[in-house]
Amino acid sequence: MLVFLVSPFPPRPARVRASARCTGARTRALLGVALAALMTIAQPLPGRAEKLTADVATTLEKGYGRLVLTFRDRNLIPPYSVKQNNGVVVLEFSDEVGIDVDQLAARLAPYVTVARRDPEGKSVRIALARQVRVNTMEAGEKLFVDFLPAKWTGAPPPLPPEVIDALAKRAEAAMRAARDAEFAKSGIHMQPKLDFRVGRLPTFTRFAFGWNLPFDAAFSRDGDRVTLRFNRSAPIDFAPIDVEPVAGLVDVFADPAPEGLKIVFTVAPGTDVRGFRERDGYVVDVLHATDAASAGEAMTRQALGDPASGRGRLIVSAGEVAPAAAKPVEKPATPAPAAAP
Repeated sequence: MLVFLVSPFPPRPARVRASARCTGARTRALLGVALAALMTIAQPLPGRAEKLTADVATTLEKGYGRLVLTFRDRNLIPPYSVKQNNGVVVLEFSDEVGIDVDQLAARLAPYVTVARRDPEGKSVRIALARQVRVNTMEAGEKLFVDFLPAKWTGAPPPLPPEVIDALAKRAEAAMRAARDAEFAKSGIHMQPKLDFRVGRLPTFTRFAFGWNLPFDAAFSRDGDRVTLRFNRSAPIDFAPIDVEPVAGLVDVFADPAPEGLKIVFTVAPGTDVRGFRERDGYVVDVLHATDAASAGEAMTRQALGDPASGRGRLIVSAGEVAPAAAKPVEKPATPAPAAAP
């Protein structure tokens, strides 16, 4: 039988955070950028107690149990502390939190026997069913509490991939907002302008997109559709492509919107396309793999001889099958002259 002793909590610092070990340099970098960018807008008003509400989610992962608290209408979790003593884990928050932990023991039965809120509403007490090591991680408005076996070895479990992706997008949005704020602070208001140029080379055609302002871009491909998205929007003229079509490019159209410009390329099947940033612009290359192979094949044929002249074909284009080598035709042996009688 477990007996809980309720005692007043001792004074604690204004902000105490349990250490969160996140595996991978990328995860730590995303957390740092997102937390720093969102810190100012997530602070409560001075002298006013917040009414916090947290949603509870639990999962039984391979070898450990996970509790996830998601705080509504917040960008960051409130200050909290984690204490573990005599088989009891106490989560204490800076303000009262509306949270339902009645089903916690049933959902995490291998690790939890009883869970309840303290009367003042700032703490959650969890009685453990076994010896565990508690690990916490913060991701925006989410608090991850992992119950690891006492003999757990190696790094703690990482954040879910979808949470890391959400942090990355949030960090990018915060960086864009900070950049726009710097422009606004300087008093300079510039209208986005896009300089579109086409460069043609024997092996590929290059589309160059140059902006007069800092920008973000996303490049993706789905089958024969290649999509390029900018967070800036400006008119674009595809006249150079209309006048002289590009090999391998079936169609291209632009969809300008206040939130950004989307450009969709439709390419011929098997056409390779690459996209990357270059200085203050973005570059998209449509490769002419077939044309380049044909040109190289023709040059090699000229050097080695044409198959029609009787020589074997040594260069095989992509997708073709090398012909079987012709067997040499043997000359019939000349009969020896008959011996004189």
